[in-house]
Amino acid sequence: PLTDEMRYLAGLTRVQYVFYYPDSKDIVIAGPAEPFAADASGRVTGLDTGRAICELQDLVVALRAYRPAGDPTQLITVSIDPTPDGLKKMQDFLGNLRSRGVDPSSDADFIVDGLKSSLGLQKVSILGVAPETHFAQVLVEADYRMKLIGIGIEPPAVNMATYISKANPTGVSKNALTRWFFVPNYECVRTSKDNLAMELVGNGVKLVGANELVGADGSRAAAGGDGNKASQLFCQSFTEKYPEIAKRTPVYAQMRNLIDMAVAAAYIQQQDFYGQAGWKMPLFANEDQFPVETYEAPKTVETACIAVWKGARLMTPIGGGVEVRATKALDPKVRLPDDKGRVDAARLKVNLSKLEEGQWWWD
Repeated sequence: PLTDEMRYLAGLTRVQYVFYYPDSKDIVIAGPAEPFAADASGRVTGLDTGRAICELQDLVVALRAYRPAGDPTQLITVSIDPTPDGLKKMQDFLGNLRSRGVDPSSDADFIVDGLKSSLGLQKVSILGVAPETHFAQVLVEADYRMKLIGIGIEPPAVNMATYISKANPTGVSKNALTRWFFVPNYECVRTSKDNLAMELVGNGVKLVGANELVGADGSRAAAGGDGNKASQLFCQSFTEKYPEIAKRTPVYAQMRNLIDMAVAAAYIQQQDFYGQAGWKMPLFANEDQFPVETYEAPKTVETACIAVWKGARLMTPIGGGVEVRATKALDPKVRLPDDKGRVDAARLKVNLSKLEEGQWWWD
């Protein structure tokens, strides 16, 4: 049976390094670690810093996405979107407000209820990893809660600009759909000259925005341009404050860990450390023997609306998602050089000769 040290990777709070040792044929992941326990919400966090702990089940999902003798997963993505039918009903509802004599200043609750009813449940789409995993669940929660912060339903954990606080009513089209996506900061990989050592650097996560126009029939098309200023300020603020947000809201630290694991697994596959080590991952790759697809797959979420007006203009519904192209971080064009040899030096500091039989972690 798994011990807690196995389930939570001996308290690892972040995957910082991947090392390979040709002589012993060992693949090593390394990073900061600390004692851990479950918090009030059930998330396992570090007792020293409060940071989210990396989990074996998530590492296994990442390794399966970039498994031995397999093609690399090009895209891991979560998207939360209104349906075309819901968007059409929303457009019809908004178009009928004036003819029905609805006063936005006094009928905000009616309009919010009408928007929720017309849009209905939003569809959750997950690609690249099994939807029934903790990995997928974390991505969906982080995405949805980011949207709630943006439109003012969930207070941010730190002082930051939100979309709703910066929105200008004259700069928002009534048929615009503002969308936000979490993506990795792809300039996050530093490698040694011999590629036997890799370090993940930086904050790892960025928030980016995109605009779409919604047609009367519920269709969506790219709006072009750089988007409205409020969206840009929200994305910039969330990205800059991400380390602080992740420290206070563990789900964002969990998501950063997932992205790091995906990049680390992609590097292991790209460098064929599997083949060099002679490891075919017989246990972790087998769902029957090592089950990780044990969660309820998220399929729909409730539409989030809020009664906040700028003048007499209603703020638009928000879509969003998470897009991870882990192999993009390994492109030589964005890789960072190990000019001072620090990554290689970190690998050489590790002494595997003193490990006892069966020992898999150490300080």
